[in-house]
Amino acid sequence: MIKGEKIILRVLSQNDWQKTLLWRNDPEIKNLAMMHPFPVSEELEKLWYASNIEKVNNNLVVFGIELVETKELVGFTKLYDINWIHRYAYFGIVIGEKQARGMGIGKETTLLMIRYAFDVLNLNKIMLEVIDTNENAKKLYQHIGFKIEGKLKNQIFTNGSYNNVIIMALFNLK
Repeated sequence: MIKGEKIILRVLSQNDWQKTLLWRNDPEIKNLAMMHPFPVSEELEKLWYASNIEKVNNNLVVFGIELVETKELVGFTKLYDINWIHRYAYFGIVIGEKQARGMGIGKETTLLMIRYAFDVLNLNKIMLEVIDTNENAKKLYQHIGFKIEGKLKNQIFTNGSYNNVIIMALFNLK
């Protein structure tokens, strides 16, 4: 468990699958988080939990994002494709509850995950991919210190058209 001012990053539990299932089927979230367009059934969500949450996976760390005040689960975040030799990982975040957006939760989550990646896991670099149309996310990541490393042109197909994906990275400067 990692405690911040507004949020706690905690392990996802089997009881969380119903909430994450809703988020992973929300078209807006699917587009912003660049998820696959296919519907996610209860069975698929439970399989995802079984393969990613219940077993030890040294290449993936997933946390639920819970509000300190209400104990409500409002999203999840992860470090994935962790490369222990070259000491980098990819970062991802989903704020699933719409009322929790615009409250600084994304920023606080990202900062806590950066600290965890660099100070606990001893990683050297965190990378992320963001759809070029997600201006809020790009501004947040740049404000935190992520730098654009490249652009994947026409990388993903959403809402009837191909969109660019921006690759951003942050280095551990210690």
